[in-house]
Amino acid sequence: MHRTTWICWAGVAFFCAWQGLAETYPMVEAKAGWDTTLAPLTVREGDWPWWRGPNRDNCVTSAKPVPTEWSETRNVAWKTALPGEGHSTPIFVRDRIYLTSCDKTENVLWLIALERANGRLLWKKELARGPWGKLHKDNNYASATVACDGERLFVPFQNPETLGLLATDLDGKILWKKFIFEYGCAWGVSTSPLLYKSAVVLPVEGTQGSCFVALNRATGEVIYRRPSLRKVKESYATPTVMTVKGRDQFVMAGGEAARGIDTLTGDLIWECKGPADYNVATPVMCRDIVYVTGGYPQHAFLAIRADGTGDVTGSERVLWKGDAKAGYVPSPVLVEGVIYAVNDKGLFRAYDALTGKIFWDHDLKAPFYSSPLWVNKQIYVFDRKGNGYVLPASSTKGTITTNTLGSAVCASPVAIDGKLYVRTATDLYCIAK
Repeated sequence: MHRTTWICWAGVAFFCAWQGLAETYPMVEAKAGWDTTLAPLTVREGDWPWWRGPNRDNCVTSAKPVPTEWSETRNVAWKTALPGEGHSTPIFVRDRIYLTSCDKTENVLWLIALERANGRLLWKKELARGPWGKLHKDNNYASATVACDGERLFVPFQNPETLGLLATDLDGKILWKKFIFEYGCAWGVSTSPLLYKSAVVLPVEGTQGSCFVALNRATGEVIYRRPSLRKVKESYATPTVMTVKGRDQFVMAGGEAARGIDTLTGDLIWECKGPADYNVATPVMCRDIVYVTGGYPQHAFLAIRADGTGDVTGSERVLWKGDAKAGYVPSPVLVEGVIYAVNDKGLFRAYDALTGKIFWDHDLKAPFYSSPLWVNKQIYVFDRKGNGYVLPASSTKGTITTNTLGSAVCASPVAIDGKLYVRTATDLYCIAK
């Protein structure tokens, strides 16, 4: 077939496929005032209600010291065996801990509640049942972290062709459950819901197309669905929120590009090619600069000023690009001008946020999925062998402490009120002096 003819038919095929999607999941434009229909989001002191904590930065200043040494028997306040398996990071709301788990044999996804004080299992509720979509060999159906607005819990789920989102009350009763867009991926959904004003938002980037969806937290009604009308590589990244020149935007590393998206409309503000075709890590920010790391098959770190519009690739708004050993899955942390990050093979690095210069690094020689946590000028990070490391949060290298729990860790640690919570492949630990 002649190349021009092939391109023409390919375009027709994509248009027809898109028309089919448009009929099932039509584009919806936001209506003015949607953001004030529900009470503003508030976070109680001592709660950790969503991915990366109250400020979405994985940083904690604790009045009580968090242990720097532990084992399976030392400095363990309690330990609870968890049913099934999961990679989702636990969240903490009032006197409870919530997380998801699954049984890949039974094809079931559960929401689990534990008592915060002692880890006692309160209940296990079924949220969804398969068949599911494809999975990476290391993944499972409980990778996305639950988000809570104080009244409702939000959890994504998928079947082989569609991505869904549901809400429950704090006792696990399903309030609404909706499919939001066609979805095809090779490794399983891991994007966590993001709460913003009256909405719960979730990006969809898969082989069937991409869009950004916002639903009313109380009803599940679509506030906006803004398709990009283009094919992209799959993305598994959770977005975050930043304010630039008085305007809020969602920022994320999506399929093939980093992007800034208008929070009120879902429309694209800017995008920049990179850091990789496939991305998982959540960006970090400082003032009007967003830092994104990825991924697969490329590896790169990008620093981008988020005050531009349109395609800013190659412009002066890309402040620096570097590090062919940057991480793919673990999300970095940024404190006082220093970025701390670990890659999937265990290379830990401290970067100058202004220039991208590597202050110091250390090879932990282990595989990683868990993200670093900053606590009181120290970094806590766990590998997939169950080792936990405490590293100095400084531009100069210092003493590194190694501890072990003897079971793989893929979820990220959480620290609250002097206690360190760690989900392993089989258990949830509360580490405290």
